[in-house]
Amino acid sequence: MKLKLHWLTVLGILLSTCRSTLEISVERTPDLALTQAAIVVTAPTTAAVVTLTPPPPTLTLPQSTVEPPTAVPSNPTAAPATGQPSATASPVVAVQWDTNPNALIIRHTGGLSIAGAYNPNYYIPDVQLWGDGRIIWVKTEGLARRVFEGKLTAEQMKSLLQRIVDAGFFEWQDYYDALGGNSITPRLLLVNLTGRSKEISEHGAAPPAFYELQDFIKNGAGAVGREFVPTRGYLTVTPFPGATNGELWPDAAVVGFTLDRVGEGRYIEGEALAFVWQAVNKNPAAPVYVKSNRQIYVIMAQIPGVSFYEPP
Repeated sequence: MKLKLHWLTVLGILLSTCRSTLEISVERTPDLALTQAAIVVTAPTTAAVVTLTPPPPTLTLPQSTVEPPTAVPSNPTAAPATGQPSATASPVVAVQWDTNPNALIIRHTGGLSIAGAYNPNYYIPDVQLWGDGRIIWVKTEGLARRVFEGKLTAEQMKSLLQRIVDAGFFEWQDYYDALGGNSITPRLLLVNLTGRSKEISEHGAAPPAFYELQDFIKNGAGAVGREFVPTRGYLTVTPFPGATNGELWPDAAVVGFTLDRVGEGRYIEGEALAFVWQAVNKNPAAPVYVKSNRQIYVIMAQIPGVSFYEPP
């Protein structure tokens, strides 16, 4: 016990006479700040070094500066909202049509062809296209009328109708008119799609694309044409005592009847129809005089499903 006290006394004397030096050093790293403090005790003859290590500092992580990813829109083609109203898109028209052979898809009528007809019942529209691709169109050669028939494939039908839609047909006005026009009567273009129909009346000043479509359709719309030969027609006759000349009606032994037996009208086929068809096509703008059984008649024929006005 005395020995321990003796040494403590000696240590106290040394501490009171020595020169003390205190050094504190601080080191930091980019990610973690660490502090070290060192106390160095130096005596003239004996040096005692005591190192004090403070508790580690609390680690504070910097707030992340990474922004969250931008949400991807469900529709990748949609334009981002800008606060400005977007332009209204043109209405989408489905290119579908009724494929029934009796369904009328396109018809072009009017102009000089109908205005110049001696009798409207003579009139056959410039173009008619049905659902199965059958197409009939009329060409004028001088005073005469020639009627052609063709067939469009399903691909040709779809291409034609798509062309009409893409040209803007269903967004055009219903009526176009210009002073003087370009025909005696308006020309009418009718298009029937599934669920949507439109007819445009044109008497000048229509969009250029209208006339391009009109010309293409009136020339058969790409179909290979052949002469149309009807198989059935409806004949009406009117006595015309003032006339002296006319084509001679075929022999009754060949066609089966004379014109005085027609009455108010009758359906005809074969030789009788062939004679009437060539006679009325020579000049649809003039009456057709025919002599039968020493009597002059004005004759007229309608073709079921083809003539603008259907027979009874």
